[in-house]
Amino acid sequence: MAPYPNLGKPSGAAFLWGGAPFFWFPESTRTPTAGCLACGVPSPSAINEFRVLATQLQDSRKGEAMSLRVLVVEDEHIIGLDIAQQLANAGFEVLGPATSVATGLRFVAEPGCDVAVLNVNLGDETSEPIAQELRARGQRFVVVSGYSADTLPASFNGATVLTKPLSMADLLAAVRRCVDV
Repeated sequence: MAPYPNLGKPSGAAFLWGGAPFFWFPESTRTPTAGCLACGVPSPSAINEFRVLATQLQDSRKGEAMSLRVLVVEDEHIIGLDIAQQLANAGFEVLGPATSVATGLRFVAEPGCDVAVLNVNLGDETSEPIAQELRARGQRFVVVSGYSADTLPASFNGATVLTKPLSMADLLAAVRRCVDV
């Protein structure tokens, strides 16, 4: 059985979980081969299945107005998956959720993103290096934090700051504002 079988609605959506392919099929009898929270290295068949599903997902969205790539950086797995699913449902191509600075920076470098959603605290590190890299590239981002905007490091200045708990409507509006500027 897929992890979190009741999360979201059936979409066939594929995401990268900490750099490894991860997807689920809610309300489906099909068991995914491409990993779970406990998987280490995905099998070659899992990687192939991930590629097929990712291609199908991209093909199904070719006519949509939004084909922008959004990086999600969030260390809380359920929150990250929820954000990713909401963004995918809104028509965005989702990268992540990245759960560490190293993974987030890899996504920024390749394949790159149009906008990012950054949780400030990622365990024992902050997403500040990712914010700095995005600024250096001229890319906008939304900051998600349990802290107020005036207590955040200077690297986050000027970004839209949303406090937890998140309103998904506010998050989607903030991401859209980043790409409409």
